Amino acid sequence: IPIRPLRGRTIHLFNQVNFGKRIWGVTYEDLLPRVTSLSSAHPLTRVLREALFSDNCRFIIAISDFAKQTLIRSLTQSEIRIVERKLFVVPPFQALTAAAPQVQVESGAPLTLMFIGRDFFRKGGEALLRAVEEQGELFNFNAIIVSRVDANDYATRCVEKEHIAGIQKRLTNNSRISWFSELPNRRVLEVLAGSNVGVLPTMAD
Repeated sequence: IPIRPLRGRTIHLFNQVNFGKRIWGVTYEDLLPRVTSLSSAHPLTRVLREALFSDNCRFIIAISDFAKQTLIRSLTQSEIRIVERKLFVVPPFQALTAAAPQVQVESGAPLTLMFIGRDFFRKGGEALLRAVEEQGELFNFNAIIVSRVDANDYATRCVEKEHIAGIQKRLTNNSRISWFSELPNRRVLEVLAGSNVGVLPTMAD
């Protein structure tokens, strides 16, 4: 991304590469550069990779070990030597809201997993559905899902209406799943307070 003139000497980007002349760094969540639709030989890919390896790029911050290893696997040995001196792992900070579980699970009672979000496919909702179908009875856990369950974002690979309709039918017919296409925020907080584990896996998970 070309950066227009800004005050300050260093640019800190997220998931993007600067191929201008400014000193810069980047925090990223999966892969750099994010051009999965282009081949490694594509001119744009080459320009972005060269910018990543240049001295103008002073730091590369992966938000997880998975992100770090994903980037490393995409590089040659000579590229790894360039990148590893400025590659760090810094998970996003999240303050604890409670020191202990607020909802105790009684002996023999099912564990309740909670998924909330519009990006059902991109954020792992389908993976949770499969987990309940395949393991819910064995390990005695249920799921509450608040999501429209539609293909609505750039990363959704499942866009066929028939597939989406099939997922919705499976959610409706599974006795271990309570599915709400939408709820008022007050009700979401109430349902969340009654669950045991929040679930937000990624497509990679």
